Amino acid sequence: MRRRLAVLTVAAAVVVAPVGAAEAMPKPTANVVAEQPVLAPLSADALPAGAVAVLRDDAGLPFITISREQYERTHRAELANRSVGSSPATRNAALQGLLTQHWVVGELQRRRISFTERRIDRAREEIVRDQFEGWDGYRRFLKKYGYTRADVRRNIVVDLGQQAILRQLGPTPAPGLDASDDLEQMEQQQAAIDAFRAAFQAGWWTRTTCAAEVASLPVCAAPPKN
Repeated sequence: MRRRLAVLTVAAAVVVAPVGAAEAMPKPTANVVAEQPVLAPLSADALPAGAVAVLRDDAGLPFITISREQYERTHRAELANRSVGSSPATRNAALQGLLTQHWVVGELQRRRISFTERRIDRAREEIVRDQFEGWDGYRRFLKKYGYTRADVRRNIVVDLGQQAILRQLGPTPAPGLDASDDLEQMEQQQAAIDAFRAAFQAGWWTRTTCAAEVASLPVCAAPPKN
């Protein structure tokens, strides 16, 4: 039995889309862990109204904003999923999931990886068929957890994007290899994934500014631990 490679991130995505090929994916480069520029601090007071977090691009300019409405909706889904009451832990989990997803979205933009709407629609149809046994079950899921179609679309893009980045980090073991060669290749790829994940999380954390109301949550207060 083959060992399964660890994923790049731990995203709080309720919907997991099937793996698919990325369109407009650039060729792999030797240095897959892009160096993150050192950015000057962005004051929480400078965040747009209604934002709980802002991510910055290579030039240090805000380019992804997470709204308070999106954060609260995700937190409500977190409570429904766990069947618990609100606490700092549930709020941290909700924000951590949102940040991780948007970090992946930002990384995809940096790498110029994109997916056609047709590919995303096909992935959603596969999810509806395989996980919800039809559109009625899918709509019940959206209603129960308070997710929007935009939330599901982002989850699909994040999942497809993680798989595209995995392919950039190195080839998967080829058919016909014996067990020792197969294991060696998987260990090499896992090492590349671990190195990328550490740089990815640390780099995007430095690009993220949280609003004062959530700044004390662990995901905002300290760099992620690997």
